[in-house]
Order: sequence, then C-alpha cells, then structure tokens
Amino acid sequence: MGLEKALKDYGKHLKAYREALREEEALKKSEEERFWNLERKNYGEKLTQAKEICEWVKAFTKTKEYKEIIKHFEAYDLMKLGGISDGLIIHNGGWGHKHKDSRGCWSRIYLNQNGTLNYKAWYKWLGIKTTLKLKKPEDLAGKLNQEYINELHKSIITGEIIRTLDKEIKEEIKRL
Repeated sequence: MGLEKALKDYGKHLKAYREALREEEALKKSEEERFWNLERKNYGEKLTQAKEICEWVKAFTKTKEYKEIIKHFEAYDLMKLGGISDGLIIHNGGWGHKHKDSRGCWSRIYLNQNGTLNYKAWYKWLGIKTTLKLKKPEDLAGKLNQEYINELHKSIITGEIIRTLDKEIKEEIKRL
C-alpha cells in the first residue's frame, strides 16, 4: 500500500512540475512575442540605422586600410586557415537576434571580404547557436533587435568600430 501511495504522490508532483514548465514556457513565449511586436513598431528607426551601417561597410571596404588588411591576411592564407576565415570582427555583444535579456549569451558581427556581414551567436561555452547572413539593411533591421543595432551604429559613429578592428587584428597577429 505504501508503494502505491508513493507512486500516486510522485505522479501528482510530476504533473505539477510539467504544468509549471508549460506555464513558464508560455510566459517566455509571450514576452518574446511582445518584444518582437515592439521591434516591428520600431522597424523604421532600425532600418534607418541599418542603412547607415551598410553605407559605412560599403565605404570602409573601399578604403586603402581595408584593402591592406585583406591583402595582408591573404598573403598569409589566413582567410582559409582559420584566422579570419569568418571575416573581420567588427562588433561583439550579447544576443541581437533574441530578447535583450538573454543571459550567458554572446555574439559577433563579421565583415566578410565581399562586403557583407555575418552575425554569429553563442551560448556560454557551447558552439555556434545561430548564424545570420546580413547582406542588406533590411536583413539587419528584420533579424536583429533595436538595442543591438543601436550598439553597432553607435560604435560606427564614435569610431569604436575601428578600435575593435584594431584589437582583433592585434589578437590575430599574436596567434601567428
């Protein structure tokens, strides 16, 4: 009789636990939906900043400095051998493709040789969780959240993006 009662109690606890998990998941989904609804409302502002980001990318990839960076890395086959095969890191941050409160999350924006951007996101020490190709302003505005776009845009306006590039290139040189 004691075992039957223990099994019934276990079943009740398991059912309550599963229900709590479903409620928590529904709440997260609801918060995420509200977040992206707000993002859609702010799409115009995001698109304006995204256009300015893409204009900077286009202008930067035409500079002598950019061509020298690429030439240097190509000379050492680093574009193929791991080095900067993903492109030049121009931005580091939290997750830009999800709700801004994601914890233990980090990402990078890479500038590819062809002048497009890639976004890659990781969770803690695990491998890449998400990769997005960002070829045009609409991709940035549609796939990344406003806070993330604001950070990238601000880094261009303040010149921080050049310091990030400089730091990443120096790190790459140390690995040689």
